[in-house]
Amino acid sequence: MAKFEWLPGDSAPTQYPMRVLKGILFLADDNFVLVPDSASINRGWGIYKSTLVIGDPIKAIPKTLTITFFSYTEDCFYQGSFDLPYDELLSLFQQGFYSVHTQKKQNYTRITVGVAPGGAVAVWAAGVGKRTLVFYDKAQKADLPWSTLTKNTEIPREQYIRNSLSEDLSEAELEKLAIEGVPEGLIDRRHKTYTWMLDFNSVKPIDIFYQVEFFNGEADYFLQPLRKTMTEKPHPAPQKLHTFWMDANGNRRSSEIEFDPDFIIPAFEKLSALAGDEPIVLTLNTDESRRGKVVEVYLSRQYPNPAKPEQQLEAREDVGPAKLENYSTHLEIENFTHPDLK
Repeated sequence: MAKFEWLPGDSAPTQYPMRVLKGILFLADDNFVLVPDSASINRGWGIYKSTLVIGDPIKAIPKTLTITFFSYTEDCFYQGSFDLPYDELLSLFQQGFYSVHTQKKQNYTRITVGVAPGGAVAVWAAGVGKRTLVFYDKAQKADLPWSTLTKNTEIPREQYIRNSLSEDLSEAELEKLAIEGVPEGLIDRRHKTYTWMLDFNSVKPIDIFYQVEFFNGEADYFLQPLRKTMTEKPHPAPQKLHTFWMDANGNRRSSEIEFDPDFIIPAFEKLSALAGDEPIVLTLNTDESRRGKVVEVYLSRQYPNPAKPEQQLEAREDVGPAKLENYSTHLEIENFTHPDLK
């Protein structure tokens, strides 16, 4: 029986606090591991908030998951039992992955269970700088007594939820929730994949690499040539983008961009509906006179002219990031070349 060193984690999307009430990962050797049950989780989809360090650190891989959880923004309990893709998980833990940051093979060291509105349940294998989605499904609504969530039943249910949300969300987030509610198909839209790639100006391509955090909770590194490394398989829209490059003067620079799902996901949906085989391109333009500051970010896609199919047109959508940070740094990485790339 193959065993590995790993820890469990819990996860939920920002702006949508959740609570795992009871979660059990049943392992291939008939043992089990508990999913952490934090009072409230909303650190980010795929990003663990807490962990449990109990029992033997070397464990078998889980084969099934049973879970009960509560969605504060929906005032709803969910329950589900799921068969996990054991062979896929086992293969990931056996093979590990190459890390651009450490320039050597790394192991997966965490299995994170995520819960979200609509009953969404996801499982990721995670390691240094990398998260891989291995499972996604839906739990069913459950009619459970209020005491399942809290023993303090003297506080009215509506007030308890309001107090809990006020602790986790900002005034702006609470106002948005009151006006819009929870969008239907929230996590399904964030998990939808597209054929797309990055484009970056004013730098030598070999001197650049990216870490992309996707809206489905995955995270990975990409190197040149991006048309090969990023379009080998479709990916969801990016939630956060970390870029590292060398400018014309030999200075090592980096930037971090966080995208607003209310802007970038509709833009991906709109461009993906166009006919044609060309990938969607996310372009970052920099201003070297401002120390490489990223000044423009947009999506574009070429597609055939319906009137003249031999002619290519281009559609473009600006995707203003919710957060844009740029800074200079001196990275201790001298070689950005992935050994598998020629």
